[in-house]
Amino acid sequence: MPEHIPSTIYDKDDTPMILGSIYSNIDEFRLAIAQYAIKKEFEFNIIRSEPGQYTAKCAAQGCKWRIHASVVADGVTIMVCI
Repeated sequence: MPEHIPSTIYDKDDTPMILGSIYSNIDEFRLAIAQYAIKKEFEFNIIRSEPGQYTAKCAAQGCKWRIHASVVADGVTIMVCI
């Protein structure tokens, strides 16, 4: 277990899904992306969902929204990469 896990505090009603956003773990990220899609009123398809990485894209035809997040050096914390 890592010695230091960063505390991630964000507005759950307005979840940031931007490059560099940090989440405590993959489960927290999955909840956050679901809330983000509800708030922004769109559907997404999960491309990859593993303990160390997560990739999704917009389900609407022609939509170019895509997100990828992966584990950082501590092995637990997730950061949005794309």
